[in-house]
Parts: sequence; structure tokens; C-alpha cells
Amino acid sequence: MIGSVLALVLFAGFDSTPPRPLLDLLEDAEAAATFDYPSLGDAERLSELDAALQQEVDRRRAGSRCVTPAEQAVLTGLATASAAQSHEAWRADREAAEHHLERWRALIETVLAGEAAQADDLANAQRWIEAARDAPTPRLAELFRRSAWDQAWRGGYLDGPDGWAGDVVPGVMQRINRTIAAEGCRQDMENAVWLKTELDAHGWFRISQHGEEADRAAWLIVQHADQDPQFQTAVLAMLEPLVALGETRPSSYAYLHDRVAVNTGRPQRYGTQGRCTAPNVWTPRMIEDEARVEALREQVDIGSLTEYRAHMSRFCAHYDG
Repeated sequence: MIGSVLALVLFAGFDSTPPRPLLDLLEDAEAAATFDYPSLGDAERLSELDAALQQEVDRRRAGSRCVTPAEQAVLTGLATASAAQSHEAWRADREAAEHHLERWRALIETVLAGEAAQADDLANAQRWIEAARDAPTPRLAELFRRSAWDQAWRGGYLDGPDGWAGDVVPGVMQRINRTIAAEGCRQDMENAVWLKTELDAHGWFRISQHGEEADRAAWLIVQHADQDPQFQTAVLAMLEPLVALGETRPSSYAYLHDRVAVNTGRPQRYGTQGRCTAPNVWTPRMIEDEARVEALREQVDIGSLTEYRAHMSRFCAHYDG
């Protein structure tokens, strides 16, 4: 029913408000995942629909939650359809991406079950699972297990032919990366809810009480809780006095300080947050005092910005805008 009604809006035109049938797809994950988006029109029309739906989803989210599975499916379907070379290529890409994602989920489950990682991209997740296995308390085991989930989803992101999925075409890579980002975001927020409860009840995972691994694992969860900047800000205030006491790593404080600054629209202090701006070029976001940034980085033991920029630029090899 959705498909037949939606076809009627193709030539009706619209302003910034998406047509009602498309909005209905945002509430139906199954229909959104199977809908034939190229049937909605040519590339220009699909781009218009994509922009309108993105605006609507952003309005609904208001920066405070992750996209839902239905929203993810609609936005991915429209974006890939507008860029596809043909209707047939789009369908083939969707099928291939689904196959790769099923394999990735199976690889994650293998690692979380304690078996050896079958992809180098899951090495970090495996290390956290090993830490969970050896943890002295159930609380630490859960912390490490959640850090494994954090790293597992990030390991799935593709930026070239050397990743776990091999040399896939752009339409497949885009689908995989959008799914990884959306599902990873939802895992991040589940982790943040759990950690918030733990911190309210017990305070920070201090190095003297729980070890450096616990301090790092908790920091990872906070660092990636970007949908909850208030939580990140509260933890930053919690960590500041602990740095001088040696109860948290100075580098963790520095990275979180920059994350909070960027997420709240302010210049960062240490230059740790940035983005790809060209192939093989990573650029830090605005820095509050560029003349002092190297000295500040040295104080928290995170190396020079020049070295960090070169390191991060390696992840921009396949940047295409």
C-alpha cells in the first residue's frame, strides 16, 4: 500500500516538507528496508527527497538520539538510489551489503563468545573480551564487555579495499558504513546509560582501585556518547581533579575536553578532534590557542599535533567529499 500511494506523489512536487507516504516509512522499519527507492524518480528527484527526509529526521532527533532502524533504512535507500548507476545496480548493491553485514555481525558474535577474531578489524574488541574474561569482578567484566562492543562496531567501518569486506563498490560501502554508524550509535547510547548508572552509584573507575584498563574502558564509553553532551560534560568535570591525583590518564581528560568543546560548539584545546578534508588530509577543528597547542599536548602526553595529523591522515586515503 505504501508503495502504490508513494508513487502518486512523484510528480506532485513538494517544498521542504516530505510527502506523507515517505514520512510513514520513517515509522515502519520493515517497509523502509524493503522499499524500492529508485522507483521514486530520477537522480535529481531522489536527491530532493533525500534532503527533505534528512531535514525531517534531524528535526525529530534534535541532536539528542540516534537514528532509528526505519530512519536509517529510508535515508540510506534514498542516498544510494540517487547515486546509483542503474536500478539493477542499486538492487545488487543492497543485496551485497546485506550479505556483508550479516557476515560482520556473525564475526562480532564469534569474538564476543570468546573465540579468536577472524578479522584484524576486530583485534581491539578481542582484547576487551579477554579483559572481561579475566576481570576480578562482574562489574568490571561488564565494563570490558561493553568496551568490546564499542570497538567491534567501529572496527566495521570501511575506508578502502583493505577492510574486512574486501574491495566493494561505493554503493555497497556506503550502505555498510551507514549501518555501522547507526547501529554503533545505538550501542554507544546503551553503553552510556549503563555507565551513567554505575558512576552515579560508585563514582569513577579510579586507577588505584580498578586499574588502568578500567579507566580507559570507561573513558571510551564516555568519549563516544556524543548524543548526550551533558553526560560528557559532567564526566569531564569529574575527571579534572582526578588527573592531578593520578586516578585517570591525562590523555583521556584531553581527548574528552576536546570532544565536549566540539560537541558544544566551542574551539578545542588540544587539537584531537578533526575530519578528513581531502584525500590523505586530516584537519583539526578550530583550536582555541594554536600558539600553545603543542605545549599543551606535551603536558598531557599525547605527542605533537604534527605527528597526530600525519597519523590521522592515513584514514583519509579514500576521502571523496
